Amino acid sequence: MVLQGRIALAHLPPDVAALPAQVSARLDLPSGESLANHVSRSSYAFDTFSRVGRLELGVESVALLGQTLKGVTFLNADGPVGLRHSELFALGKDLYDRHREVGMVYSAQVDFLVQRNEIAAMRLVEGALYDGGSVRSSIRSVDTSYRGGVTVHLNEFSHGLMQDGRKRTTYLLINRSRQQALIGWGGVDSLSIPPLLSSFFPMLRVRRLRLRFSSPRNGPPIDPDWYDEAELIRVESRDLGWFSKSIRLENLVMERIARSSPEVPPPGGDG
Repeated sequence: MVLQGRIALAHLPPDVAALPAQVSARLDLPSGESLANHVSRSSYAFDTFSRVGRLELGVESVALLGQTLKGVTFLNADGPVGLRHSELFALGKDLYDRHREVGMVYSAQVDFLVQRNEIAAMRLVEGALYDGGSVRSSIRSVDTSYRGGVTVHLNEFSHGLMQDGRKRTTYLLINRSRQQALIGWGGVDSLSIPPLLSSFFPMLRVRRLRLRFSSPRNGPPIDPDWYDEAELIRVESRDLGWFSKSIRLENLVMERIARSSPEVPPPGGDG
């Protein structure tokens, strides 16, 4: 059995998210005896934020995007993007069958990555340009023949220092009049010029991106007018730091969880 859920923190600034990167958990029997331990790491824990075309986004990332973009609705958050909840625990079938009706104690330390988004808009036309100083993006072409959707080809040029920290770029299509958005997915062909041995020399990266935007798999098709009114949004997510919090749940009965999908309350205590 794999226990998944959303770990939420209250009272954060509107443009900041705390993303659960690692969960170190244990299950204890009512007697105090330890039943099992489990450590899970999400994609937030790894240096994958510069990739475009990831097929998974955590619910916390999507929630932060929604906050940054003033509450737009994501039409394909459950489509090819592959929305995922945090893995809280995993238990073998034998242990689950023997203890599924027992009220146990779940405790965990959660390591959070703190992240902020910066957004910029581009017209959805060939030749549109974004100039962010150390980063420049330009649309090479817009193809409307992809299965009733849109394929956008971009060039992206960036330079910086190794100590600039991690950042991840996500591209969206937004129809502001309808307050709706599509998350882009696809591929990237990268040409990177690595820095010299010293981290004080700048690094140049040239990327050719292919992003696809289409109707959600389980929803109605998007009409052509939607794309005509849309603009391309570039979202750059930057890491701000790390912190830890603890979770403790009393009388956790696994059989009840298997019948429902409750959210985990905000963590309390110091990590």
